[in-house]
Amino acid sequence: GSDCDDGLATVYVGADEYCNGIDDNCDGTIDEDSAVDALTWYLDTDGDGSLNIEEFLAQTDPTNAESTLRLDSLSLSDDGNQAIVRFQAQSGVTYAIETTAFIQSNAWKEIARTTPTSAPDLLEISLDIIEPLHQFYRLKVIE
Repeated sequence: GSDCDDGLATVYVGADEYCNGIDDNCDGTIDEDSAVDALTWYLDTDGDGSLNIEEFLAQTDPTNAESTLRLDSLSLSDDGNQAIVRFQAQSGVTYAIETTAFIQSNAWKEIARTTPTSAPDLLEISLDIIEPLHQFYRLKVIE
């Protein structure tokens, strides 16, 4: 039939699309810019630099500027062989840490992935240093 998810009565071809992580209208795209509530989701209500939709996906609070997805710290291990990354994590959310030597190239490489089972808590991950030594790091939520 015209229903692409038999488990949800609100999901069918021609349904209104909402920013909720579901393809409500069965067009193959999730949470597109034309969604009914897109204007709300693509705002930065708390002014922390993260869009409301990004905070929804990261399970942070879009009304609290202190609750956002970011690296809290990046340091070297005592022996200098590892980068130590720390960030606030949420239980059940999958995070990826990516690196690149040239931020302008947009050639990011995933070097770690984790899904904490207990949180919120400060998560610490040790990563082997990748040549060249000068690297940029970023934290992403994997949907």
